[in-house]
Amino acid sequence: MTRRQGYRFRLKPTQAEAATLRCFVGCSRFVWNEVLAQNELRHERGEKRLGFKAMCEYLVHLKGEYPFLREVHSQPLQQTLKDLATAYRRAFDPKPCGGFPTIQEARPAAGHPLPAGFCHRRPRRSSAEGRLDRLSQEPPNRWNAKERYGVA
Repeated sequence: MTRRQGYRFRLKPTQAEAATLRCFVGCSRFVWNEVLAQNELRHERGEKRLGFKAMCEYLVHLKGEYPFLREVHSQPLQQTLKDLATAYRRAFDPKPCGGFPTIQEARPAAGHPLPAGFCHRRPRRSSAEGRLDRLSQEPPNRWNAKERYGVA
């Protein structure tokens, strides 16, 4: 039997960090919607939809057209394209496991992937410079011994 274990983290970002995270999410949503619109346009013309590699090449074009996309790491945007490619693959899968990809709207997100090595620089105040030092781990309630076993 394979045991899968995960951890949930809650970020308590400063205003600058929160702005950076909102920028990641907003740009990812923008790229999703732009590539989805491009694929719908290609479908109307009778052309083949863009695959993941072509989507990444189109991302370079989007970064040239929209300068605010250059300020964001490429990893979250490429992960968004990978998720969109997976959504298309599932939509055309003969097994009924998912619907056609739709436009993403702004809504409170449960989570969002961060780029590898994400680090928001803070002013030097302590030895924890450059880390998200207010990162706290909150285990799910089922692992909390106090609630589960009544241990004080």
